[in-house]
Amino acid sequence: MNGARWNASNNNRRGWSSDVQNDRYKQVTSGNYGFLIGAVPGYAYFLWTMLWFRRVKKEAVALAWKKGEFLDMDSSENQNYDFLLRAGKFIKPGDGLGAREGKEHMLSARGRMLKRFRTGAILAVVGALIGVGVSTGIDLLMARP
Repeated sequence: MNGARWNASNNNRRGWSSDVQNDRYKQVTSGNYGFLIGAVPGYAYFLWTMLWFRRVKKEAVALAWKKGEFLDMDSSENQNYDFLLRAGKFIKPGDGLGAREGKEHMLSARGRMLKRFRTGAILAVVGALIGVGVSTGIDLLMARP
């Protein structure tokens, strides 16, 4: 085994690592960097939207709490499912005034949230493609004699 050595921290089955296995991490191309740099704005916008909607959710819980009710979106899986996919069934007939007001507040932000998620996904995909294209183009231009 040329260049092989025992490595107990390696997670492969035999416990042996070779130079070839260690070198595979050094094979990051400029296309990989272009992908990541291009996709970062979309991911950041997606994260920003998640943080924004978390604040909206806290406001909805506070609205319900003012009326003396408890609004917990994590108490049932169906609430999250209804909120995202079946908005008409999100407000249940048994909900009190506070829970209803909080859910209406969340539903008012639902359309904007979905548009922002869609925009973030589009930014990530288009940015990644442009990043890969630009970085590959730069590689090709620099490789010419």
